[in-house]
Amino acid sequence: FGYGKFVSTGSSAATSMQTTGVAKHSLLIRAVAMVGTWSFSIYMWHQPLAQWAIMKARGKIGFWQSRFHFVILTVIYIGICIAIGAAMYYLLERPSIRLRNKLLSEKRPGGSAN
Repeated sequence: FGYGKFVSTGSSAATSMQTTGVAKHSLLIRAVAMVGTWSFSIYMWHQPLAQWAIMKARGKIGFWQSRFHFVILTVIYIGICIAIGAAMYYLLERPSIRLRNKLLSEKRPGGSAN
């Protein structure tokens, strides 16, 4: 239960839509694929963000004023998590992967990446 289930459910839905040809190149499939690409960074940053947000909001927001208030805050939180995860993917994860691949390919005989 949680984030992993959300990603796997979204990936399954995108795969089934893609294989049936209903929305082969739709924006939804691209969005789900990008969230999948960013998923590790989202996972790594969502907890620190949640702890920070809770500490800042404690006592300032009537968190349980209504169901809609909670839903709106949750949607905002998910959007911010995805945005920060995407940014961290491009700023940290992808450059690290490229550096790793470069360093490993230089150590192999012939310098081949494959």
